[in-house]
Amino acid sequence: TSPAAVAGLQVGDLIISIDQQPINDVGHLMRIIGSCIADSTVEVEIFRDGEKLLVPVQLGIRPEF
Repeated sequence: TSPAAVAGLQVGDLIISIDQQPINDVGHLMRIIGSCIADSTVEVEIFRDGEKLLVPVQLGIRPEF
């Protein structure tokens, strides 16, 4: 299970910002998350079912390939 799923994020949620930094696109989202410290908690602002929500997400450790 991913950290996003554990935090309650759902398929279809639109991620608006991470720690109040607006997200432009998926690549930008990946760069922001990639620059965060593993096991830290970030505040994710999402848009779901017509409303904005703030969801704390504890980041995991990037898997080795």
